[in-house]
Amino acid sequence: MANNLPTIPAFEPGTNPSESWRHWKEDLEDYLEALRYSEESEKTKTALFRHLCGEELKNSYEPLTLSLTMVVRV
Repeated sequence: MANNLPTIPAFEPGTNPSESWRHWKEDLEDYLEALRYSEESEKTKTALFRHLCGEELKNSYEPLTLSLTMVVRV
């Protein structure tokens, strides 16, 4: 899907990882909605999550066996 919407920045835990996660998750949900990916398959949303999340979060995500729905409830 072609678009001119800039990607969201990668997740940075900062000094308050919980708050940073909440804000980043909201940005991801908005991004998926704006690009009309919110209704796509879990596989597609997981691929977008992994592409956008950044290396630190991706390394934490890889060992998890939870689905994206359980992780970010998109």
